[in-house]
Amino acid sequence: MTSPSISILIVNYNTRDLTLACLESIFEHPPSGEYEVIVVDNASTDGSWERIADRLPQVDLVRSEENLGFARGNNLAMERSTGDILFLLNSDTLIHQNTFPELERFLREHSDAAVVGGKHYLTDGSIQPTIKYFPRVSNMISESFFLHRLFKGALWNERETRL
Repeated sequence: MTSPSISILIVNYNTRDLTLACLESIFEHPPSGEYEVIVVDNASTDGSWERIADRLPQVDLVRSEENLGFARGNNLAMERSTGDILFLLNSDTLIHQNTFPELERFLREHSDAAVVGGKHYLTDGSIQPTIKYFPRVSNMISESFFLHRLFKGALWNERETRL
């Protein structure tokens, strides 16, 4: 068996139902090629590990005896992963059709990109802003008076530096 080109990594801590919904959405809308799904369970006490192991045996489920925290949990998943593209998902993420193929295509076409993120939708269907800019006086004025919505692309509304 060849190594998967994509590793999907999730850290879970007492979010059993959210994590299950996330995993089900991944398997409903999977990447186009070979992939693996790794879940690090951070010593959950809500039955997460047992439920995921029972319902989704194809998931590589790593059980931690202590809560490692989000960053260390992701590091543990990354150490275990074999894909050349890593997707780090929060446990409350729901994947939609074409999400993985679009993100993978972008990364493969833009070899200078190290990180990519998709659109984040709230439960009401509105888009959640996911990027922040270094504060500049022009940006603060523009956003305080909602001018950035009226004059998109205006020179004084440039948003060049992103976090």
